[in-house]
Amino acid sequence: MKLMPLLSRLLRALACTSAVTWCGVASAAPGHAHEHGVLSLDIVVEPTRLSVLMRSPLDNLVGFEHAPRTAAQRARVAAMVSRLRAAERLFRIDPAAGCALNEVRLHAPVLGVQEPEASGSAAAPSDGHGDLEADFEFQCTRADQAAHLDLSLWEAFSGLQRIDVQRITPRGQGRQTLRRPAARLQLR
Repeated sequence: MKLMPLLSRLLRALACTSAVTWCGVASAAPGHAHEHGVLSLDIVVEPTRLSVLMRSPLDNLVGFEHAPRTAAQRARVAAMVSRLRAAERLFRIDPAAGCALNEVRLHAPVLGVQEPEASGSAAAPSDGHGDLEADFEFQCTRADQAAHLDLSLWEAFSGLQRIDVQRITPRGQGRQTLRRPAARLQLR
């Protein structure tokens, strides 16, 4: 089994044991409440790897939560996918860690984006609330030396109002909430 899906399940389990609101009955996906304007990040720092699991309602990212119906909506989806695939621009890791993007996996069934090993559920939502889940893996020479992670998510996705972060690093676990314009996550 690949490490990212295992870490994603571990982070979801931690979220469910530590934050009742993330595991409530109204959640659109296991361990994730569907809240417009809010994006969640789960970050795991290992000695030579930094992994990010991102979850968000599609409305935050493309302005709608259904299959694209027009050329303009298809263009918004293509732009979102392109931005996410260029994750090194969205997540700028402290240079001391020596990280490079290794892999990106996207999962948004309502948009027809379903990669084989994405950690999300296989079924498209039936309640009209579409979400995106993305796994980003960075290979690093010394990920444990990263003191911070700078985000460009505000610029990339104007629908965001808050970013909720859970992190597991060699120094322990923590949470952080970012609101515009804050863009730096402390990893130590």
